[in-house]
Amino acid sequence: MNPAPIEVQDLRFAYAREPVLDGVSLRIPQGSLCAIVGRNGGGKSTLLKLIAGILAPPRGVITTLGLDPRRDGPRIRARIGYVADALDVPDWMRVKDYFRFIAPFHPRWDRSEEARLRARAQLDPNARIAALSRGVKARVALIAALAHRPELLLLDEPFAGFDASVRAEVLDALLAHDGPRSRTIVFVSHSTADVERLADHVVVLDGGRVAFHGETDELQRRFARVVVRLRHDEARFEPPHGVLCERSGDVVALRYRDFDERAEAWLAHHELVASFEVRRRALDEVVRACIEAPKPEVSSCVAS
Repeated sequence: MNPAPIEVQDLRFAYAREPVLDGVSLRIPQGSLCAIVGRNGGGKSTLLKLIAGILAPPRGVITTLGLDPRRDGPRIRARIGYVADALDVPDWMRVKDYFRFIAPFHPRWDRSEEARLRARAQLDPNARIAALSRGVKARVALIAALAHRPELLLLDEPFAGFDASVRAEVLDALLAHDGPRSRTIVFVSHSTADVERLADHVVVLDGGRVAFHGETDELQRRFARVVVRLRHDEARFEPPHGVLCERSGDVVALRYRDFDERAEAWLAHHELVASFEVRRRALDEVVRACIEAPKPEVSSCVAS
């Protein structure tokens, strides 16, 4: 197995003794486009800063690009691109001066790549940053994160506050940049539409813990909605433990929290089930279901 660019084991972090991350463990594979989602205040931005070596964890193990962020923060930040949730771009500088300022922190800074990205974003190098809109400032920050061809890109709410056209433009630029699969991209977002479009992996944080970590398709499959047609509309149908059930005549709708091969086999061999269809739920609904407290199971599902 190839080493992962990010590995976290039993990570714990608190602000003023208030736990933010409580035993987080995950492994983000090479070349993935991974979204971190969850409730506000759930530790998403904190996790990104710990991975980047901006914060030091009191407990737990983090490995970023094979390095320890506690000891090797500057070396890690020289090899990664990081865009914070607050666009920390100094207003008093010109665009070209800002790039000249940050280039020495990245030994592999590529002036030709910077120029190519500036041209693509239609950025005037002589423009003062104070005069730029939020969307254009975000492009400046993204170019600064990409111009040294980072091995790992960390983006904290990079599309927040954009209108639809600017968001689409930035997303297209990110996807079109030289081989996103050649690097690993991790981003925090509250927009499940952005997550659905971009991410092939998802980390769902809830209460400082990992509620789910894996492929986006797997998340949607596990929290499936299954529509079942029974052989008899008066049959007393007993759903599996913990599965929510709604029924109208001989049609039953089941909402799973852990739909797998065993659940599928159970339905396929149930004597009362004439047919069933697994339906994909919207990602925002799936994420909500993932972080909600489990509801009491329905012991039976009688015709209504």
